[in-house]
Amino acid sequence: MSTLGRLSTERVLQEALEEEQAQALGRGRYERSGGEQGYRKGYEAGTVKTAEGVLRVEVPQIRGREEPQRSSL
Repeated sequence: MSTLGRLSTERVLQEALEEEQAQALGRGRYERSGGEQGYRKGYEAGTVKTAEGVLRVEVPQIRGREEPQRSSL
């Protein structure tokens, strides 16, 4: 996979992970809501294996929820 293709794919995956986290929390980044459903807790290194090789992403973490949030990606 070319460098441009790899970087583009990693960027799309990262944005999808961020959107998934926003949906789980019920609010976007830097937004507040009355009924807190957890808090952003930084990132954890992650990898996605594809036919073209391994892609590296930063998986957003959530704290303060009854059950851990797992990505469906």
